[in-house]
Amino acid sequence: MKDMPMYEDFAVIEPISRGHSTDRKYYVETLDGQKLLLKISDISDYDGKKEQFEIIKAIDTLDINMTCPVDFGVFDNGKSVYMLLTWVDGESLHEKLPYLPVDEQYRLGVIAGDILRKIHSLAVPGNIECSYERYAQRFDYRIKSIQKYGIKTKHEKKILDFLDGNKHLCFGRFQSIRHGDFHSVNLLLTKQNGIGVIDFGSADYGDPYEEFGRLVWNALTAPAFARGQINGYFENDVPDGFFDVATFYMLGGVLSSLFWANQFAKDKMQMYIDNIDLVIQWYDDLTTTIPNWYNR
Repeated sequence: MKDMPMYEDFAVIEPISRGHSTDRKYYVETLDGQKLLLKISDISDYDGKKEQFEIIKAIDTLDINMTCPVDFGVFDNGKSVYMLLTWVDGESLHEKLPYLPVDEQYRLGVIAGDILRKIHSLAVPGNIECSYERYAQRFDYRIKSIQKYGIKTKHEKKILDFLDGNKHLCFGRFQSIRHGDFHSVNLLLTKQNGIGVIDFGSADYGDPYEEFGRLVWNALTAPAFARGQINGYFENDVPDGFFDVATFYMLGGVLSSLFWANQFAKDKMQMYIDNIDLVIQWYDDLTTTIPNWYNR
């Protein structure tokens, strides 16, 4: 790292092992006490990381407690890319939520929804291709991989039929900047009982409602938080059609999560399969698009 700008200002450099990103991550403290997150990638990822850094810069214009951009560039004789971000102090919201009172879970969900609405208020460049086409390509690849490796769930055909019959809902939709992986694992509970947003490693452009596909993981952990996130996002005025589109992305997300589990958590594969059974129950065997935890 010695040819990295600011390296001489680093007083502490500690590797971070948690998470499943291919980036190397470090907690850094500078000589003047500033706390930073350092992410290092191979030079082959330069274009994607540069775009990601620009998206983070755009989100940083909002009033959000988040990992803010500090610096970006190339080092290691042109072999590596680095990204420096500010550090956000706090505890894992995902781990804390189940132990909080239900009304506190809901309050934090409202805050999370408000944050997400602000992120989605940011427009995308005019030359971005149709969001659904990109989504469909990723999803098809994951489903073919699941089938190739013989990963079975009794609800696969039912979900795939639902998605095929409702994909028209996603054509030509509004696009925005997105966090890309917005759920409680990537949120922190701060000392002020607020929320800090971290891990913009999947930040991109696309249909903002696709972001609600990750709401599955919030609802499995704390249904009141998920309910609050929806109401906070829409300021208690959920528009017609939202649940139809959100259900499309939730079902696609929970099915393709088997692809992720096969890569990073094979020992928990049965849990992910059982999660699909629970989600099908939420939607009363896919006879409704409003999950039962929302009406609770």
